[in-house]
Amino acid sequence: MTFLKVFTSFVLLTFAYISSGASPSAYAQQIDLTMTPPTLEVLIKPDTQLSIPYTITNRADNIGLRPMIKIFSIVKQGESVEYGSVEKLPIKFSFADENSESINAFMVNKGGAKKIFLQVDVLENAPEGDYHLSFLVETQPEFLDKQFSSRIKSQIASPLLITVTKTGKTQVRGAISIFKIGGNLFDSFDPIPVTLLVKNKGKNVVNVGGGLTARGSFGESAVYPLQNQNILAGAEKLMTTQLAKDDSTLTLKGFFVGRYGVSASVMLADGTVQLNKSSSFFAFPFKIVAVAVLGSFVGIMVLRKRR
Repeated sequence: MTFLKVFTSFVLLTFAYISSGASPSAYAQQIDLTMTPPTLEVLIKPDTQLSIPYTITNRADNIGLRPMIKIFSIVKQGESVEYGSVEKLPIKFSFADENSESINAFMVNKGGAKKIFLQVDVLENAPEGDYHLSFLVETQPEFLDKQFSSRIKSQIASPLLITVTKTGKTQVRGAISIFKIGGNLFDSFDPIPVTLLVKNKGKNVVNVGGGLTARGSFGESAVYPLQNQNILAGAEKLMTTQLAKDDSTLTLKGFFVGRYGVSASVMLADGTVQLNKSSSFFAFPFKIVAVAVLGSFVGIMVLRKRR
């Protein structure tokens, strides 16, 4: 019985060895790609052609890639990105190499780089406005040798914003949709949340910056710069500062006494348009007063008992 177990184990091990030797070794392909420029904004008139150079650098295994242009949109409050077809756009795209030869796919060796050109053709009847696109390169497993075990496709993308305008100018329109302080009356030690939302009412993406200023009843003041952000046409965005917390633009902390004013100065498109709004709040040391009153009351009661 023991001999039968040993013989069976020997046969199984021999079969496993032969099976492993009969097939070539396989390993997962490493992918490490970078693309420049990482993001791009283009201002262009209708009935115009443009060539945009991109460089793809490969720092891992030899790889085959296919270039693509897709419409992109941000969904689920910035949690994910959706891509769509550009076939119905009034803008046509094609790809070429450094010799102006049309390409649909290409190889990049390990440690090498490949420059390709995105040819953009804006039709004469293209409506003015922003076109939110993404230039992608997708790995092509069919280009690889059979030694690679991985056949999963992956992508890297570079956002591309094309603004079509007949005059060469963009429409800058915006509004402060929400500017509020998280209350009217606070204890002196409470954090003070300030919320600022800006809406882009124009047809083009706009860069938004500026600052918030807090002023006290004794003449003290402090300025909190807003972090510059791009807001897409028709979109609304929460502005932030370095003291932003949760869903607030700014959280003031310290010891506050009296009336305080907070004003927002929002700059659109490098200061060409300015939006202003202000609000105020009151702060008093309620907790300290309450503790002092309670302490005084306890002290009086103790003194009375001693008498």
